[in-house]
Amino acid sequence: MREATKWQTTPSSQVMSQVVGCLAYHGVSKALQSVLLSHAPHIVETTAPNVLSALLEETFSFDYIDFSPLASQNVMLVGSPGVGKTVMVAKLIAKALGEGKTPIVATLDCFKAGAVYQLEAYGHALGVHIHVCHDFQEFRHFLSLSENPENALIVDTPGIDPRNDADVRLLAQYVYLWDQPPVLCLPAGLDPLTAGERSVAFAKFGADRLVITQVDLVDRLGGVLVAAYMGRYALCALNQSPYIAKPFLTLRPWMLSKSLLMKAGIKFSNEEVYESFQSF
Repeated sequence: MREATKWQTTPSSQVMSQVVGCLAYHGVSKALQSVLLSHAPHIVETTAPNVLSALLEETFSFDYIDFSPLASQNVMLVGSPGVGKTVMVAKLIAKALGEGKTPIVATLDCFKAGAVYQLEAYGHALGVHIHVCHDFQEFRHFLSLSENPENALIVDTPGIDPRNDADVRLLAQYVYLWDQPPVLCLPAGLDPLTAGERSVAFAKFGADRLVITQVDLVDRLGGVLVAAYMGRYALCALNQSPYIAKPFLTLRPWMLSKSLLMKAGIKFSNEEVYESFQSF
Protein backbone atom coordinates (compact mmCIF):
# COMPACT_ATOMS: atom_id res chain seq x y z
CA MET A 1 0.00 0.00 0.00
CA ARG A 2 2.81 2.41 0.78
CA GLU A 3 4.35 1.84 -2.68
CA ALA A 4 1.00 2.36 -4.42
CA THR A 5 0.49 5.63 -2.58
CA LYS A 6 4.01 6.76 -3.40
CA TRP A 7 3.52 6.43 -7.15
CA GLN A 8 -0.10 7.52 -7.27
CA THR A 9 -0.50 10.70 -9.36
CA THR A 10 -4.23 11.42 -9.06
CA PRO A 11 -6.56 11.64 -6.05
CA SER A 12 -8.05 8.35 -4.91
CA SER A 13 -11.82 7.87 -4.69
CA GLN A 14 -11.50 7.94 -0.91
CA VAL A 15 -9.75 11.31 -0.98
CA MET A 16 -12.29 12.75 -3.42
CA SER A 17 -15.08 11.45 -1.19
CA GLN A 18 -13.54 13.35 1.72
CA VAL A 19 -13.27 16.54 -0.33
CA VAL A 20 -16.85 16.30 -1.61
CA GLY A 21 -18.08 15.54 1.90
CA CYS A 22 -16.23 18.56 3.23
CA LEU A 23 -17.80 20.88 0.64
CA ALA A 24 -21.25 19.48 1.37
CA TYR A 25 -20.77 19.88 5.13
CA HIS A 26 -19.95 23.56 4.70
CA GLY A 27 -23.06 24.15 2.62
CA VAL A 28 -21.18 25.07 -0.55
CA SER A 29 -23.78 25.47 -3.29
CA LYS A 30 -24.10 22.75 -5.93
CA ALA A 31 -23.09 25.25 -8.59
CA LEU A 32 -19.86 26.19 -6.80
CA GLN A 33 -19.14 22.55 -5.97
CA SER A 34 -19.33 21.81 -9.70
CA VAL A 35 -16.88 24.60 -10.47
CA LEU A 36 -14.43 23.42 -7.81
CA LEU A 37 -14.64 19.76 -8.79
CA SER A 38 -14.29 20.52 -12.48
CA HIS A 39 -10.59 21.05 -11.81
CA ALA A 40 -10.16 17.62 -10.20
CA PRO A 41 -9.05 15.78 -13.37
CA HIS A 42 -6.01 18.08 -13.57
CA ILE A 43 -4.98 17.68 -9.93
CA VAL A 44 -1.91 15.54 -9.27
CA GLU A 45 -2.04 15.73 -5.48
CA THR A 46 -2.95 12.64 -3.46
CA THR A 47 -3.96 13.82 0.02
CA ALA A 48 -7.20 15.52 1.02
CA PRO A 49 -5.55 18.77 2.29
CA ASN A 50 -3.50 19.14 -0.88
CA VAL A 51 -6.32 18.19 -3.25
CA LEU A 52 -8.75 20.65 -1.69
CA SER A 53 -6.03 23.29 -1.59
CA ALA A 54 -5.35 22.83 -5.30
CA LEU A 55 -9.07 23.05 -6.11
CA LEU A 56 -9.36 26.28 -4.10
CA GLU A 57 -6.31 27.75 -5.81
CA GLU A 58 -7.75 26.98 -9.25
CA THR A 59 -11.14 28.50 -8.40
CA PHE A 60 -10.36 31.55 -6.26
CA SER A 61 -7.84 34.35 -6.26
CA PHE A 62 -5.88 35.09 -3.10
CA ASP A 63 -4.35 38.38 -1.99
CA TYR A 64 -3.03 39.89 1.21
CA ILE A 65 -2.93 43.09 3.23
CA ASP A 66 0.63 44.38 3.28
CA PHE A 67 1.95 47.46 5.09
CA SER A 68 5.61 46.77 4.35
CA PRO A 69 7.69 49.63 2.88
CA LEU A 70 7.51 48.18 -0.63
CA ALA A 71 3.74 47.71 -0.59
CA SER A 72 2.55 50.94 1.05
CA GLN A 73 -1.07 49.80 1.18
CA ASN A 74 -3.91 51.79 2.69
CA VAL A 75 -7.09 50.03 3.78
CA MET A 76 -10.74 51.05 4.01
CA LEU A 77 -13.04 48.41 5.50
CA VAL A 78 -16.69 48.21 4.43
CA GLY A 79 -19.53 45.93 5.40
CA SER A 80 -22.89 45.63 7.10
CA PRO A 81 -23.44 46.46 10.80
CA GLY A 82 -21.94 44.09 13.34
CA VAL A 83 -19.60 42.18 11.03
CA GLY A 84 -16.43 42.86 13.03
CA LYS A 85 -14.91 45.80 11.10
CA THR A 86 -13.79 47.64 14.23
CA VAL A 87 -11.97 44.61 15.62
CA MET A 88 -10.28 44.17 12.24
CA VAL A 89 -9.21 47.84 12.29
CA ALA A 90 -7.51 47.23 15.63
CA LYS A 91 -5.70 44.21 14.22
CA LEU A 92 -4.68 46.18 11.13
CA ILE A 93 -3.20 48.84 13.42
CA ALA A 94 -1.15 46.16 15.17
CA LYS A 95 -0.02 44.73 11.82
CA ALA A 96 1.03 48.16 10.51
CA LEU A 97 3.01 48.84 13.67
CA GLY A 98 4.69 45.46 13.37
CA GLU A 99 5.71 46.20 9.77
CA GLY A 100 7.29 49.54 10.64
CA LYS A 101 4.54 51.85 9.45
CA THR A 102 2.80 54.63 11.35
CA PRO A 103 -0.93 53.78 11.29
CA ILE A 104 -3.11 56.83 10.70
CA VAL A 105 -6.62 55.74 11.59
CA ALA A 106 -10.01 57.29 10.94
CA THR A 107 -13.52 56.26 11.82
CA LEU A 108 -16.49 57.45 9.81
CA ASP A 109 -18.85 55.51 12.07
CA CYS A 110 -19.89 58.48 14.19
CA PHE A 111 -23.58 57.74 14.55
CA LYS A 112 -23.80 54.31 16.17
CA ALA A 113 -23.76 54.41 19.97
CA GLY A 114 -20.41 53.32 21.35
CA ALA A 115 -18.72 52.80 17.96
CA VAL A 116 -16.23 55.66 18.36
CA TYR A 117 -15.58 54.77 21.98
CA GLN A 118 -14.79 51.17 21.10
CA LEU A 119 -12.24 52.10 18.45
CA GLU A 120 -10.72 54.82 20.63
CA ALA A 121 -10.28 52.22 23.38
CA TYR A 122 -8.43 49.98 20.94
CA GLY A 123 -6.37 52.92 19.73
CA HIS A 124 -5.43 53.88 23.27
CA ALA A 125 -4.31 50.33 24.01
CA LEU A 126 -2.10 50.38 20.90
CA GLY A 127 -0.85 53.95 21.37
CA VAL A 128 -2.55 55.29 18.23
CA HIS A 129 -4.76 58.37 17.89
CA ILE A 130 -8.13 57.87 16.19
CA HIS A 131 -9.34 60.61 13.83
CA VAL A 132 -13.11 60.96 14.08
CA CYS A 133 -14.44 62.29 10.77
CA HIS A 134 -17.96 63.67 11.09
CA ASP A 135 -18.26 64.89 7.50
CA PHE A 136 -16.63 64.86 4.08
CA GLN A 137 -14.48 67.92 4.81
CA GLU A 138 -12.88 66.25 7.82
CA PHE A 139 -12.34 63.09 5.79
CA ARG A 140 -10.63 65.07 3.01
CA HIS A 141 -8.25 66.51 5.60
CA PHE A 142 -7.53 63.03 6.91
CA LEU A 143 -6.73 61.81 3.38
CA SER A 144 -4.11 64.52 2.98
CA LEU A 145 -2.03 62.64 5.58
CA SER A 146 -1.40 59.89 3.02
CA GLU A 147 1.27 62.03 1.38
CA ASN A 148 3.79 60.70 3.90
CA PRO A 149 4.95 57.25 2.63
CA GLU A 150 5.75 56.20 6.18
CA ASN A 151 2.05 56.34 7.07
CA ALA A 152 -0.50 53.59 6.57
CA LEU A 153 -4.06 54.92 6.36
CA ILE A 154 -6.74 52.69 7.88
CA VAL A 155 -10.42 53.65 7.69
CA ASP A 156 -13.41 52.20 9.53
CA THR A 157 -16.69 52.98 7.77
CA PRO A 158 -20.23 52.85 9.17
CA GLY A 159 -21.95 49.53 8.70
CA ILE A 160 -24.59 49.93 6.02
CA ASP A 161 -27.56 48.06 4.64
CA PRO A 162 -26.86 47.87 0.88
CA ARG A 163 -30.64 47.77 0.28
CA ASN A 164 -31.04 51.21 1.88
CA ASP A 165 -30.62 54.06 -0.61
CA ALA A 166 -29.49 56.60 2.00
CA ASP A 167 -26.83 54.20 3.33
CA VAL A 168 -25.62 53.47 -0.19
CA ARG A 169 -25.31 57.16 -1.10
CA LEU A 170 -23.36 57.92 2.09
CA LEU A 171 -20.85 55.12 1.65
CA ALA A 172 -20.51 55.76 -2.08
CA GLN A 173 -19.42 59.34 -1.42
CA TYR A 174 -16.78 58.25 1.11
CA VAL A 175 -15.49 55.55 -1.25
CA TYR A 176 -15.35 58.11 -4.06
CA LEU A 177 -13.13 60.35 -1.93
CA TRP A 178 -11.01 57.37 -0.88
CA ASP A 179 -10.36 56.62 -4.58
CA GLN A 180 -9.15 53.06 -3.93
CA PRO A 181 -10.94 49.69 -3.82
CA PRO A 182 -12.26 49.08 -0.29
CA VAL A 183 -11.99 45.74 1.49
CA LEU A 184 -15.21 43.89 2.38
CA CYS A 185 -15.64 42.30 5.82
CA LEU A 186 -18.08 39.41 5.67
CA PRO A 187 -18.99 37.20 8.66
CA ALA A 188 -18.55 33.48 8.27
CA GLY A 189 -22.01 32.49 9.48
CA LEU A 190 -24.15 33.82 6.62
CA ASP A 191 -26.12 31.40 4.50
CA PRO A 192 -24.87 31.16 0.90
CA LEU A 193 -27.77 33.09 -0.63
CA THR A 194 -27.51 36.03 1.77
CA ALA A 195 -23.71 36.07 1.62
CA GLY A 196 -23.74 36.03 -2.17
CA GLU A 197 -26.26 38.86 -2.41
CA ARG A 198 -24.30 40.95 0.07
CA SER A 199 -20.99 40.39 -1.70
CA VAL A 200 -22.45 41.44 -5.06
CA ALA A 201 -23.95 44.55 -3.46
CA PHE A 202 -20.62 45.69 -1.98
CA ALA A 203 -18.76 44.84 -5.18
CA LYS A 204 -20.68 47.76 -6.70
CA PHE A 205 -18.62 50.04 -4.42
CA GLY A 206 -15.46 48.65 -6.02
CA ALA A 207 -14.60 46.27 -3.17
CA ASP A 208 -12.31 43.57 -4.53
CA ARG A 209 -10.81 41.83 -1.49
CA LEU A 210 -12.62 39.85 1.19
CA VAL A 211 -11.89 39.46 4.88
CA ILE A 212 -13.72 36.58 6.53
CA THR A 213 -14.68 37.57 10.08
CA GLN A 214 -16.16 35.86 13.16
CA VAL A 215 -14.84 32.46 12.13
CA ASP A 216 -14.65 31.45 15.79
CA LEU A 217 -18.44 31.64 16.08
CA VAL A 218 -19.41 29.17 13.33
CA ASP A 219 -18.60 25.72 11.98
CA ARG A 220 -19.53 26.21 8.32
CA LEU A 221 -17.87 28.52 5.81
CA GLY A 222 -19.81 27.71 2.64
CA GLY A 223 -21.55 31.09 2.60
CA VAL A 224 -18.36 33.13 2.37
CA LEU A 225 -16.94 30.86 -0.34
CA VAL A 226 -20.06 31.40 -2.42
CA ALA A 227 -19.82 35.14 -1.72
CA ALA A 228 -16.20 35.33 -2.83
CA TYR A 229 -17.00 33.50 -6.05
CA MET A 230 -20.13 35.48 -6.88
CA GLY A 231 -18.53 38.85 -6.15
CA ARG A 232 -15.19 37.95 -7.77
CA TYR A 233 -13.31 38.80 -4.60
CA ALA A 234 -9.75 37.89 -3.73
CA LEU A 235 -9.65 36.10 -0.38
CA CYS A 236 -7.14 37.96 1.74
CA ALA A 237 -7.67 37.41 5.48
CA LEU A 238 -9.45 35.37 8.10
CA ASN A 239 -10.20 36.61 11.60
CA GLN A 240 -10.98 33.90 14.12
CA SER A 241 -10.67 35.77 17.40
CA PRO A 242 -12.25 38.92 18.93
CA TYR A 243 -9.03 39.64 20.85
CA ILE A 244 -6.71 42.20 19.29
CA ALA A 245 -3.65 40.42 20.70
CA LYS A 246 -4.40 37.49 18.37
CA PRO A 247 -3.63 38.56 14.80
CA PHE A 248 -5.77 37.72 11.81
CA LEU A 249 -4.49 35.12 9.35
CA THR A 250 -3.50 35.82 5.77
CA LEU A 251 -5.53 33.44 3.65
CA ARG A 252 -3.67 30.97 1.48
CA PRO A 253 -5.15 27.94 -0.27
CA TRP A 254 -3.48 25.35 1.98
CA MET A 255 -4.54 27.18 5.14
CA LEU A 256 -8.15 27.52 3.99
CA SER A 257 -8.14 23.85 2.98
CA LYS A 258 -7.02 22.72 6.43
CA SER A 259 -9.56 24.97 8.14
CA LEU A 260 -12.42 23.61 6.01
CA LEU A 261 -11.41 19.98 6.60
CA MET A 262 -10.90 20.42 10.33
CA LYS A 263 -14.25 22.17 10.80
CA ALA A 264 -15.88 19.34 8.85
CA GLY A 265 -14.36 16.83 11.25
CA ILE A 266 -12.23 15.20 8.56
CA LYS A 267 -9.00 14.07 10.15
CA PHE A 268 -5.68 13.88 8.36
CA SER A 269 -2.24 12.79 9.46
CA ASN A 270 0.64 14.97 10.58
CA GLU A 271 2.44 13.83 7.44
CA GLU A 272 -0.34 15.26 5.29
CA VAL A 273 -0.20 18.57 7.17
CA TYR A 274 3.56 18.67 6.64
CA GLU A 275 3.11 17.99 2.91
CA SER A 276 0.64 20.86 2.69
CA PHE A 277 3.16 23.26 4.19
CA GLN A 278 5.88 21.99 1.89
CA SER A 279 3.76 22.30 -1.23
CA PHE A 280 2.75 25.92 -0.82
